[in-house]
Amino acid sequence: MTVALGIVKTVLGAASFAVPWGFQEAGLLAATIITILVGFFSYETMRILVISKQTVVNDYGRSLDYAGIVALVLGERWELVIKAATTISCLGACTGYLIFMSTLGSEVRIICD
Repeated sequence: MTVALGIVKTVLGAASFAVPWGFQEAGLLAATIITILVGFFSYETMRILVISKQTVVNDYGRSLDYAGIVALVLGERWELVIKAATTISCLGACTGYLIFMSTLGSEVRIICD
């Protein structure tokens, strides 16, 4: 549970700072529609993952992580692709967070001076 909350915090933390800019650039109506669509597709993706995991547990009697399910369905080579993509995604989120925090630090310093 702690890992899941950490991932949610990472995703929402970095992305939440871009939402106002996205609304400004796209306009209120377009950004609202896009946000609803992205939310729907995110929900459907998570629902499919949960169903996949339940199916694997029922059919094989064991629980697998996401990469394990991909390996079972698509083959070992795709497991490596998923692990690499996940690693790159996490590194990108961490880099974005560090860039944001370094920018925020200099702005806070200017306000406090």
